[in-house]
Amino acid sequence: EKKGLPAKALDQIYLLQKDKGIKSILFVSASRKEGVSTIAANTAKNLAEKTQEKVLIIDANFRFPRLHKAFKQPIEPGLSNALEGKAPIENCIKPILPKNSKKDSCLLYTSPSPR
Repeated sequence: EKKGLPAKALDQIYLLQKDKGIKSILFVSASRKEGVSTIAANTAKNLAEKTQEKVLIIDANFRFPRLHKAFKQPIEPGLSNALEGKAPIENCIKPILPKNSKKDSCLLYTSPSPR
């Protein structure tokens, strides 16, 4: 089966998680509009579906948060609200249920800009 680069990369991430016990992955970008939010969202969904494990995705982009849109979630309450003590952390974590995954397997943590 011929796979494209994104599928091969996801397979490598899955193998690292499975074989090496990798627990954290960080997606960063030097500039806007490089697709990091899309890659992070798709990786979280695919890992949750493939591993049937819980996945916590944290959007810590305070200037331009995007992941709440990818998962069709409200931006608040989010990371900044929790850090400022304006919302309990458990209210900021939102369940995301990708198809073929068990309940609560992927969680999204949004981050509205601090005011």
